[in-house]
Amino acid sequence: MSRRQLIRHGVVVSVVTSPMREELITWKEVANHLGVNVRTAQRWERERGLPVRRMPGRCGRLVISRAALDAWQRTAKSNPAIARTKSPVTAGRSALG
Repeated sequence: MSRRQLIRHGVVVSVVTSPMREELITWKEVANHLGVNVRTAQRWERERGLPVRRMPGRCGRLVISRAALDAWQRTAKSNPAIARTKSPVTAGRSALG
């Protein structure tokens, strides 16, 4: 935990903040970091190779470091082929109408 000070209405207020975790552990955190919704982040795992690490167990927990996510995002932006890659499942949907 760290402390920082804010000024509210002319009064200095001390606020305790928790440090940002290096690893993201929920789809909501991953999606928020990428600036997309949860379903889009999950689709990017399937279709674009978003590098999440699945933890053993029934709950489908995941782990991904912020650094790995940022690196993946830079690579995806610089390589249009990765950004447009579709999985075989979704590629067939457009052909079926």
